[in-house]
Amino acid sequence: MSASVLIVDDDLDLADSLADLLEDRGFAVETCPDVPSALEKAGRHNFDVLLLDMMLPGDSGLEGLLKLRRLLPGARSILMTGYSPEELVRRALNGNDDLREGLSIESFIDHLTTGGVFLARCDQDGWEALLARTKDAGLNIKVAHDRTEASQMESDLGSALFFSAGVPPSFAIRVATELMERQARSAVVLQEHQPGLELSQVPAEVFRGRYLVKPFDPSQLLTKLRKELDAVPP
Repeated sequence: MSASVLIVDDDLDLADSLADLLEDRGFAVETCPDVPSALEKAGRHNFDVLLLDMMLPGDSGLEGLLKLRRLLPGARSILMTGYSPEELVRRALNGNDDLREGLSIESFIDHLTTGGVFLARCDQDGWEALLARTKDAGLNIKVAHDRTEASQMESDLGSALFFSAGVPPSFAIRVATELMERQARSAVVLQEHQPGLELSQVPAEVFRGRYLVKPFDPSQLLTKLRKELDAVPP
């Protein structure tokens, strides 16, 4: 039985071109221009792979991915974006809600067990409270206060890696990307000073190498698809 792919992109010409490419190679493909229509199709059909644009009308690609995961928990996912991982985090830090998922501390701790990259916008009191709650949850935590300590984390992994505001974000992002591409389960938390406490998440797919930067060569998509399908248990 052929693998099935759901393409969600409001660029209809691109979506149709990708669908033709995949159908010629034996994939079963459906296309949708937005999240509501994708949810409707996901409610009626099972899909092996979700291919979503990050910027969609209405619900963003991230919001759509979260909703689709609830309907299709076993589906693999690949994001299409015009931004590098560094740019995605920079935009998230600057408050672009299209690239952020707000979290409570409880849901943040739940997410830590699956890995990912998180943003903690907080003052020192909020940072200490966040560390304490995470330690109370029984997770193995490593904290870096500067670039030297952050470098050591690459070979001394904990369940959660906390980078304080003293670590340059670009360096922390590089470490995060390398860890995720190696399929490390570690979560990476970047701190930015701000009164109070606000938690958000940048799509883990980006840091696990499960993304395509537009415009991309069709061969890149085929390579990503084969890699994701090979990772599915038989």
